[in-house]
Amino acid sequence: MNILNELNEACNYIEENICSDIDINTLALITNQSAGNFNRFFTSMLNMTAKEYIRKRRLSLAVYDLQNSDESITDIAFKYGFNSYDSFCKAFTSQHNVSPTQAKSKNCRVNLFPPARFEINVKGAQKINFKIEEIEEFEVYGLTENFNCQACNRFEQENTMWSLDNKHCPEKICNGYDGIWYGIFDNGKYSIARKKEDTDFDNLKTLKIKGGKYAVFTTDKGGYAGIELPKIHDLIFNSWLPSSNYNIKKEYIIEVFHLETDRELRRKNRYYEIYVPLIEKNEIKFDENRLKIRNAKVKDYRDICKISCDDLGYNCDEKLVKQRLEELNDKNERVFVADYDGIIVGYLHAEVYKPLYFESLINFLGLAVSKEYRNHKIGTKLINEVEDWAKSIGITKIRVNSGYSRKDAHEFYRKLGYTNEKEQIRFLKEL
Repeated sequence: MNILNELNEACNYIEENICSDIDINTLALITNQSAGNFNRFFTSMLNMTAKEYIRKRRLSLAVYDLQNSDESITDIAFKYGFNSYDSFCKAFTSQHNVSPTQAKSKNCRVNLFPPARFEINVKGAQKINFKIEEIEEFEVYGLTENFNCQACNRFEQENTMWSLDNKHCPEKICNGYDGIWYGIFDNGKYSIARKKEDTDFDNLKTLKIKGGKYAVFTTDKGGYAGIELPKIHDLIFNSWLPSSNYNIKKEYIIEVFHLETDRELRRKNRYYEIYVPLIEKNEIKFDENRLKIRNAKVKDYRDICKISCDDLGYNCDEKLVKQRLEELNDKNERVFVADYDGIIVGYLHAEVYKPLYFESLINFLGLAVSKEYRNHKIGTKLINEVEDWAKSIGITKIRVNSGYSRKDAHEFYRKLGYTNEKEQIRFLKEL
C-alpha cells in the first residue's frame, strides 16, 4: 500500500471515529509512519495539521446536527470533543463566521469542510528539478516565530514573516535583500536567517544545520515564493518522496532564497531551493555497544522535545521542557535518555507516586523512542533502568497509563510483564 492509500485509510478512520478521542499515534500506525513523519506528510499535502483537520471536520458535522436534530448546543459540543459550551461556540464561530444558534437556520451561510481524499492528479508531465547532495554542517543566525496552529495555511504565515511590516523581514535583520537567505522550518517554528558574515544584528538565534544527505529541489527563476513554494512542497511530499528510496531525517527542512535588493532584478532573477534531509530506508545499522542509558541533562531539552513532537505528536514547548529539567528533583523524579553516540534517540520520564490509599508506585509520565531506532530494545532498556531505580528506593510496583487505541504499546508492555487491571475514563477541565 502506498502512502496516499494509507493517508486515505487514516482519513477513513477519522470519519469512523469522529466522535471519539483520536490519537495521532494511531493515525501514524495506519500509515506506517512515525507521528512526526505522518504530520509532515499530512500538513504538506493539506496545509494543515491532522488535529486542525479533525477539528474542521467536527465543526462541519456539528452544522448538520444543529440543523437536523433536537440535540442541544451543549450536547453537540461534548459529542465532538469540546470541554465546554463556550469553547465550542468560540471554535464554531471562528470557522463558520456565525454562532451555533445562528447556524440552526438552514438558510445560514457556513464554511463546511468536506472529508479529504489524497490522490496524485497528473495534468501532463510535471518536471521536478532536484539532486541528491551531501552538505557540510554550517550555522545560520536569524529570528524565529511560532506558527499559529489554528491558521489555515502555513505558507501564508511564512509570507507574513517576510513582509516589510514584520519585524523579522530581511530589511529588519540587515540592510537589503542581496545574497542568500534561509527559511528554516521545524516543528511548528519558522526562522528567517543568514550566515553570520551577512548579518548586521547581534542577539540573533543560532541555528545549526547538520551535514549529511539532502534532496535539493529548485524552482525556476522569477517564480513568486507564495505560489512556487506550496507547489514544490506538494510535489516533494505527494509525488517524489512516496516513490523514492528515502525517508525524511529528523532535521530542519531548509528553504534557500537567492535574492537581490533591487525590486525589478529580484523579480526577474530570484529562485528558491528546498533542502530535505534524507535517510535511506533501512539505512541504520544499530550497534548496541554505542548505546548508553543515562540520566538526562538540561542540555538534552531540545532533543527530548523533538522526540516528543516527532514520535508522540505532542505540541512541545522547548522552554517548558528546559525548565522542567532544571527543576528536576531526582529523589522523586527521573528522566532517563537513550544516548546513541551523542544523539538522544529515546527517553523515559517517571516519578514517585504516593497516594493515600495504597503503597507508593513509580508512575510513567512519558516514553518515546525515535522511529529510526525502534526494534533495538531501547524502550526495554529505558524501562529496565526505571525498574532498577524503583528497587533501589524500595518501591515494588510501577504504573503505566496508555491510550486505549495504542494497541502496539499495550502489547509491548505485556511482553515486559505488565498487566492491565482496569479501564479508565480521563476527565480534564481548563481553568
